[in-house]
Amino acid sequence: MIRLGYPCENLTLGATTNRTLRFAHLTEERAREKVAENLRDLERVLRWNPPHGFALFRIGQHLIPFASHPLFPYDWKGPTRKSSPASGPWPVPSASGFPCTRGPT
Repeated sequence: MIRLGYPCENLTLGATTNRTLRFAHLTEERAREKVAENLRDLERVLRWNPPHGFALFRIGQHLIPFASHPLFPYDWKGPTRKSSPASGPWPVPSASGFPCTRGPT
């Protein structure tokens, strides 16, 4: 079985999970904005993919920009946990028969 997929951006939807900002401009407000936009588009992509025959999608490295940096301005895990597909079961891929996996945390 061949599974088709693509990385980081869905040009048909105009959706990307790779928005980021410069470290010099890193503030809590801007970080929250980018994280929210990336998660919103991730959900759009994951809902769009199965009906269109895509079983794989590579999430970009900037989904949570600067999340591992010691000066990151807020605890992104708490506020985004309920809205993040990577934080737990995501119903769209499993409902379509495609597995949903993620890398190590």
